[in-house]
Amino acid sequence: PSVNQVEFHPHFTRKELRDYCKSEGIFFQAYSSLARNHPDLMSDSTIAETAKIHNSTPQVDASNLVLLAWALSFGIGIIPKSANPERVIDNFKVVGMKLTKEEIERITELNRNKNYIRCDGWNVD
Repeated sequence: PSVNQVEFHPHFTRKELRDYCKSEGIFFQAYSSLARNHPDLMSDSTIAETAKIHNSTPQVDASNLVLLAWALSFGIGIIPKSANPERVIDNFKVVGMKLTKEEIERITELNRNKNYIRCDGWNVD
């Protein structure tokens, strides 16, 4: 394959899979970068503090932008989905957000190897 699209967010960093894809020339693309806004991730103090530092406009959900910027910092493709035109526009604001190396490391340390997407219909464990 040329692209591997999988669930990826700070609670599910998939380092071994990312390393494998890189070694095989497979582009790693994040599915569900926002972890479906799971409360365990969205309420984490590391995410909240980083969002507060980078939030220049109160109308934008900076936590979402932090998660997207974090994924982009690894050179990973992101595909945030929204049917809401305002959110689609807000998601593009990630282009101007640059996290520091320390912020990226702190967010990466949140890894729990925990996925939030279930493929029950396919009986995938």
